[in-house]
Amino acid sequence: MDAREMHEKVQKLKEQIIFNNFEKTESVDKFFSENYLQILDILDDALYAYLHK
Repeated sequence: MDAREMHEKVQKLKEQIIFNNFEKTESVDKFFSENYLQILDILDDALYAYLHK
C-alpha cells in the first residue's frame, strides 16, 4: 500500500470510528494488524522529524 492509499484508508477508518461513537471496529484492528510495520515506520519518521526541527 502506498502512502496515498494508506492516507485514504486512514481517513475512512477515522470516519467509521467517529460514526461508531469512537469504538474500535474489526476493520480498524485488521488494518493495524496488516500494516503495523509500515505504521511504525511512518510514526518513527514523523517523530524523528518533529524532534529534529
